[in-house]
Amino acid sequence: MINRKGIFSCSISGILLIAIVANTIMAGVVTPAIPEPSVTLLRAGSVIYLPGEAQSSAQLVYQGQASGSAMRIAFTFDSGWIFEYTPALLDILRDQGVVATFFHRGKWAEANPELVTRIVAEGHLTGNHSYTHPDMSKLSLAQVAQEITLADIALEKLVGYKPWLYRPPYGLCTSTVRQVLAREGYTHSIMWTIDSHDWMDPGVQYIVDRVTKNAKDGAIVLMHVGAPQTIQALPAIIEWLKNKDYEFVLLDDLLPTIAPADGPRPYRVREGDTLESVALKFEIGIDSIVVLNPSLLPNP
Repeated sequence: MINRKGIFSCSISGILLIAIVANTIMAGVVTPAIPEPSVTLLRAGSVIYLPGEAQSSAQLVYQGQASGSAMRIAFTFDSGWIFEYTPALLDILRDQGVVATFFHRGKWAEANPELVTRIVAEGHLTGNHSYTHPDMSKLSLAQVAQEITLADIALEKLVGYKPWLYRPPYGLCTSTVRQVLAREGYTHSIMWTIDSHDWMDPGVQYIVDRVTKNAKDGAIVLMHVGAPQTIQALPAIIEWLKNKDYEFVLLDDLLPTIAPADGPRPYRVREGDTLESVALKFEIGIDSIVVLNPSLLPNP
């Protein structure tokens, strides 16, 4: 006989056989299969927005989180005025299969839109490096806000999302700057673990040694797109790190998961992320994510 759960049983030679039958049709009775749980797979590399809660000040970050297993390191490049070496830099990263995070001065991005779009297209991450690269410690609160906002506007037009990582010009980040950053939705102000000193043009071997001798799990390396000796030093640095089994990651992969700042915060989707797993990771409701990202809803 067939019971309600689709279990077919009979006795043959005193042995009870039980067979689990899915979607079986017998004597006009249909037993439906149990549906799989709903999972919404998100496209890796895309950006979605998450609801936030109040945070009074952006956190200063000098070192990324150690993985505890794989050795991970994040290359970061600041753009300021010079652009001529950027294509060669991107060629090296592409050919070596290395990803990096680029902090752009807003006016540099406006002057070099094709480079900014190439950087994003090749899988790198974009951050805010102010609009004009001033000493932010000498600016008023309103001027600080203007520097950050103008850079946000310039970058969002080119990359399609508002940056959520900021690096202060000259590494100067006062409490006022950090308060403005939090108000603008930034959770972190990114410093560095290793300054390559490439901006000083100290010599190719010096740059190689500076990075490799100080490399460690979770390190954030500071370099610049306008430094010619970086182009010469980079292949040797990458080769050394690969030989030591380092994994090159985007900067936000090294940052701790903390509550988003006030207002919606962008989140870069990782490989294998689902709507459900992101909601669980940040301890927020699925509905609250969908409200901010209506494109996640299926087409009617």
